[in-house]
Amino acid sequence: MPLCFGEATKFSQDLLDADKTYEATMRLGIRTTTGDAEGEAIETREVACDEASVVEAMKPFLGDIVQVPPMYSALKREGKPLYEYARAGQTVEREGRQVTIHALEMIACALPLVTFRVTCSKCHGAA
Repeated sequence: MPLCFGEATKFSQDLLDADKTYEATMRLGIRTTTGDAEGEAIETREVACDEASVVEAMKPFLGDIVQVPPMYSALKREGKPLYEYARAGQTVEREGRQVTIHALEMIACALPLVTFRVTCSKCHGAA
């Protein structure tokens, strides 16, 4: 995570607008209350696929997509982070936001765990 001090803060917006690369590990076959590993499992399914199927399933996510922010996110609505609504048991309408997925690659697969790397643009407002 870059930190900017003094004169460097003049360029911080350029860093925020730059493409980002993330690495993450997902567990297939489970859905949680929060959409991440921190939540309580609310649905589980047997994973009946192989590595090639996972690679094929990733392909439609390349290019321009519309991403709907999860309720457990720090994005704000009416000055309040979405996660505060979620913790209060409320669901609010969230508009999809345009994002470009430049690269999406599997870097490890030990089903049901899949580790991948994604390079993407920042979100570009409502879709």
